[in-house]
Amino acid sequence: MSSVTQMVQSVSDVFEMKRSFVQQVARKLLDDNLLPKSSGRAVAQVQPKDLANLILAVAVADRIVTAEDRLTTWSKISVNGKVSEPIFIEFLTDIIEDIIETQKIDIYGILDCDPLELIIEIVTNQQLAFVHFTANPALSPHEESGLLLKFANSRRLARGWVSNAPRKSISIPCTAIQVITNLVFRS
Repeated sequence: MSSVTQMVQSVSDVFEMKRSFVQQVARKLLDDNLLPKSSGRAVAQVQPKDLANLILAVAVADRIVTAEDRLTTWSKISVNGKVSEPIFIEFLTDIIEDIIETQKIDIYGILDCDPLELIIEIVTNQQLAFVHFTANPALSPHEESGLLLKFANSRRLARGWVSNAPRKSISIPCTAIQVITNLVFRS
């Protein structure tokens, strides 16, 4: 296991993000008790949910000040917007735990696949997240890929909320999550 500092370094390196941005997001999450704090000489070790929190926060935060607020909002989106279904942060945590244990991903017993075959698309301006299955990782999420899961905010779906705004999305290949997970939990 690693410290928050090592996790920040792994996330910024693999996602090719400025380390200062990832550090500032992590600091905001630490201040809001969403990442473990070290105390004295006792260096806090990160858990799979901590890595999921940081990955999601850096993906959806457009500014540092919005990191905790956006993470809290995004953590609560659920499969098809149904309150009784799994929420997105649990899904990310499950992916990380699956990679730690088997280097494979089990999608709720529906599909057992290689991380190379999954892409997570986060539509940042519409509070939607899609999990795509593709046999060809070179394809974008919109080309020839099968939609496995859709996560959404239940309140927005209940009101029939539809946005005509252009989609602003971020695609995260699960291979990137696999590399980060291996750096953080196997080093």
